[in-house]
Amino acid sequence: MKNALYILLGLITFKASAQMNIDLNQDTIIQCQGSDTLLGTQLTILNAVEPITYTWQSDILFSEEIYPASWALNDTTIATPTFTQQFPSAIMTFHLTVEYALGNTATDSTVVVTSQHNGNHLNVTYYLAPGDSVQFSATSFLISNHPPNSYVWSPAEGLSDPYDPYPWASPDTVTTYTVTLTDKWGCSSTYDPYIVYPMGTTSVTEIGTTKSDFKLYPNPVHQGEVLKLSPDFQGVVSISIFNMQGQLVQDGKFNNNTFDLTPNLARGTYICYLKFINLNKDNTIIARQLIIQ
Repeated sequence: MKNALYILLGLITFKASAQMNIDLNQDTIIQCQGSDTLLGTQLTILNAVEPITYTWQSDILFSEEIYPASWALNDTTIATPTFTQQFPSAIMTFHLTVEYALGNTATDSTVVVTSQHNGNHLNVTYYLAPGDSVQFSATSFLISNHPPNSYVWSPAEGLSDPYDPYPWASPDTVTTYTVTLTDKWGCSSTYDPYIVYPMGTTSVTEIGTTKSDFKLYPNPVHQGEVLKLSPDFQGVVSISIFNMQGQLVQDGKFNNNTFDLTPNLARGTYICYLKFINLNKDNTIIARQLIIQ
């Protein structure tokens, strides 16, 4: 019995005197925009005796100010804290110090790279005459500070090259094009900046269904007459009128659901694009054929 006790005490003494080792096992962590990031998820600790304490430290440079780790993490005294801040593109180093009951400490570090994509989130609409094409620019809408960046357009139909940041587009039908940027860390962002209306194929096409019950009348209409909408729409309605060659001949907004046609519009067939913007800022575009007599 006494020998067993000596052996047990010897094991405890050996463990207490052994050098504690820790390893975060993550030299670099990538924090993509909008994602939750945990530190310390792969932490291993060897030769430690309970109780154990954890301390995360960092000097974070943000907007020309230095902030401690507690500014970015929900708790700097646990093994696996989470971020409470979303950072723009930055590189930060976090240090974890582990201390156990006998006062021995060990430290390891990990680098956190944050990737945030920036861009001009606007929508651009093109009305193409038959046979025409238009060139897109992905970098006008999505950019990253972590090149090389790759771009993919969807759908591929009607594009010269869906992997080109600057493809030419000439679709056969009304198409909304989406572009996805992926940076060197594998972080991705998606945006749908372009809508293309081929004039030769949209004379009676309706884009969106929520306003499909609206009528544009009289149609046919005489030169210089007033166009009306029915029923009344509580919001803003803009109109763009194109001839069959894809040229814009008149545009403006309805006033009390009426719109005055320019008297000098030639007799013939036109395409009208009506854009409805309701009080909730929801947009719907409808195409209507208009005949002027």
